[in-house]
Amino acid sequence: LNVSQDEFFDYIEQALKEDLKNQGIEATVKKKMTYQKRMRNDNNKDHDEIMNVYIDEFDRNGIYQSHFSLNDIEYTIAYKIKNSTKDTIEVAYKEEYKRLSKMPKIISFILPHKVVKNSKRRMKATLKMIEKNIAENRKGKHEWDDFKKGTFL
Repeated sequence: LNVSQDEFFDYIEQALKEDLKNQGIEATVKKKMTYQKRMRNDNNKDHDEIMNVYIDEFDRNGIYQSHFSLNDIEYTIAYKIKNSTKDTIEVAYKEEYKRLSKMPKIISFILPHKVVKNSKRRMKATLKMIEKNIAENRKGKHEWDDFKKGTFL
């Protein structure tokens, strides 16, 4: 990605803070943090579900990992910075899906493969969206700095 490691982790941290704020929680993002997130099912609050979120790792020097559990499904994601320069990073992404209860054999074989197939395409799009949002924020920040200096046209 054409972003710095600091920008990448600032973005992740800001996204997590927004998520916490939406749940009515004001906290500093850190390793071993847990919180609950209300997942809306439809317009009926009786159908909402609670997802448990666990931040397993948050190290600005190169790794973010969290896992989520909802009903009998556990889902893990991790970003690890493999290489970085001042303005670019190489991100390794890992995603795991685990169903905690037994399921029919055919479903237990097909479902993980389908999740992996769809996740590759989704993750490429997600990383590009992160890069785009950071670039837009960077541009907005520079425009704001110019405006404060009185050089904005």
